[in-house]
Amino acid sequence: THGTKLGLRYAVDASPEPVTNGLANLAELTTIASIALAVWNHPYLTLSVALGLLVLLILLVRRIVLALRRLLSGQWYRATVADPESG
Repeated sequence: THGTKLGLRYAVDASPEPVTNGLANLAELTTIASIALAVWNHPYLTLSVALGLLVLLILLVRRIVLALRRLLSGQWYRATVADPESG
């Protein structure tokens, strides 16, 4: 999350206009306040959502790693073998 925040902050700070920076700050504070209120009012629901997101993130990282392994091992563009009976 810190890397995402840093990347977004870097992209927004490249813009010289103050409106974009102000809107980014407002969106950031609104997100943090919403998460804090959700944790305070519905802790078990928030925990369930967080655990679900963690599982999805783990599955996504696993798929990316497997795809990179296939790409780097040369199996990405593997030729298909034609079936001799399909003629």
